Amino acid sequence: MALERALRKRLGQTFYMVGPAMSAYMLCDWQLWLWREGLTAVFANFKLDSFHEAFVKKFGKGVIPATEEEFARWWHHLLPELPPRLANECIWLAVENKQSESLVGSR
Repeated sequence: MALERALRKRLGQTFYMVGPAMSAYMLCDWQLWLWREGLTAVFANFKLDSFHEAFVKKFGKGVIPATEEEFARWWHHLLPELPPRLANECIWLAVENKQSESLVGSR
């Protein structure tokens, strides 16, 4: 995590209007591309944003961790072959499309 934090900080310092959430998003999507291309292993980071926090608060029921590190650890325990960024994107899409209730109800 130390390297990732340093990269996030550097992205924030280098690019205008890039803060902690956006630097995580940029890094995650770059890592997701590398993972898809088979150039890196599964990674632990994702974009912790208001969509993710709202989903965990509403549907987590104390099972889905709220912090970035705990969520990544929880996700890797469930599906170790998939990056938590994929779950994060699904959560974003569900909240964005107001499909969260049907998504959770279909389990």
